[in-house]
Amino acid sequence: MTGSDTTLFDKPTTPVAHRNDPLTSYRAGDRAVWSGRVKGQMRLVLLGVQRWVGKTSAELGALLGMSRYDTARRLPALRARGLVRK
Repeated sequence: MTGSDTTLFDKPTTPVAHRNDPLTSYRAGDRAVWSGRVKGQMRLVLLGVQRWVGKTSAELGALLGMSRYDTARRLPALRARGLVRK
């Protein structure tokens, strides 16, 4: 396990739901963040950003075999953890 893995899977500091959403939205968001699929996508996007610096989320998605939307959803979480920047 590398040092970035521990940072990648620390509990997110940003909320997973909007401020006015019901508590159930926060619970569902927490489950989604910690699912294996999301972790795998976050790791894949992080590796893609490191390999292809400066690519857009659409370009990364095409290179990684992911949709542009899934790639764009993972970038803010990686930014919040200080692993990528705009």
